[in-house]
Amino acid sequence: HQIHVVDTQGRQLRTIGRPGGAKLGAYQQDAMQKPAGMTIDSRGKLWVAESDLSPKRVSVWSRDGKFERAYYG
Repeated sequence: HQIHVVDTQGRQLRTIGRPGGAKLGAYQQDAMQKPAGMTIDSRGKLWVAESDLSPKRVSVWSRDGKFERAYYG
């Protein structure tokens, strides 16, 4: 439920998203649920498509791994 960013030597630089994915309780936008596809846009932002049924979502993360926005549908 996270994206691990590594350098060319395989050393971990940072982790994006909360460990363990979504939890019971209040909705946490910065928790991914079943990341299935990702891309990086021309501004260096990470877009993650999640394969969960509810909510269907694509999340956007900054270059430094902070949650920015989610699109639902």
